[in-house]
Amino acid sequence: MTWKQKGLGLIAVGIGLLLVAGLALYTYFLATMKPLHPDPQAVTSVRHVAPPARWADAVERVKPLVRAHLSERNLPGLSVAVGVGGEIVWAEGFGWADLEKQVPVTPDTVFRIGSASTALTSAAAGLLVEQGRLNLDYEIQAYVPTYARKEWPVTLRQLMGHTGGVRHFGDEEFMPQGPCERTLDGLRLFA
Repeated sequence: MTWKQKGLGLIAVGIGLLLVAGLALYTYFLATMKPLHPDPQAVTSVRHVAPPARWADAVERVKPLVRAHLSERNLPGLSVAVGVGGEIVWAEGFGWADLEKQVPVTPDTVFRIGSASTALTSAAAGLLVEQGRLNLDYEIQAYVPTYARKEWPVTLRQLMGHTGGVRHFGDEEFMPQGPCERTLDGLRLFA
């Protein structure tokens, strides 16, 4: 066996040990993690309006499932909204928006949805393209005049494909310095 083969073997063993150690650590954290909601049926919930009578039974059957999901996944809180025919028939928050202060989740609680916004935005853009109300190859300023001009044209297609030259925020990407009260305030982050 050559030194090269021995070296590759040692690297493979090292990677294997790292994987086993990582899985062991993950299992340890799962096993020792304190449950946020030990009793699913005791999970607090807030709704502003009762569902219409037509949907009340269905909502009552689903609520224990939502509470169980929250407890099983050890989530601090979540909100649910169900719409039928363009009308919201049920909206309710479960658990805590702020664990330390015991602030409950309400139907109005705003959550950061992260990368899920990409799929939602793509679906909405696709509908607008089909309706002829949006052209992916127009410069972004055709739709958002206040978007800062770059040294090159930036189109919606480029922005949606992550090739529009928007800077990367590194470790601070998901940690804004404060809330953006208006959409235009958020645009400054991409200048």
